[in-house]
Amino acid sequence: MTKLLIAIILFFGIQSRSSIPIVEIKSVNKDILTYARVDCSKFEESFEKNEMKRSMLRGNGKVNDLISELEKLEIQDRKNGTDTRAMITIKYADHTETICADKFSIYRNGTCYKITDKLKKLIW
Repeated sequence: MTKLLIAIILFFGIQSRSSIPIVEIKSVNKDILTYARVDCSKFEESFEKNEMKRSMLRGNGKVNDLISELEKLEIQDRKNGTDTRAMITIKYADHTETICADKFSIYRNGTCYKITDKLKKLIW
């Protein structure tokens, strides 16, 4: 009986942890200048490895802060997307979402949004 109880606790503990998204952030200095706009799909190849900072957000606190901020974003009327300085990858249990950002906006699911100060702090 004790072994069964331990197995159930471990099973549900692992399941609850895996339901928390994992967030990977790759960024460069948001003020860095380039000759041309950096498209989201070209971000990683547009900067040198030594210019790029990589961080992971795990656990409820920071991940929930990031997701909560993303849900509050206001649409921005921008025709040409972002001049990408950060790429945020959110790995959910059933899918992965990639979001790109520059110092003024967030590009998510084909829509441009105004970036908040709190998001800037979480990203950079």
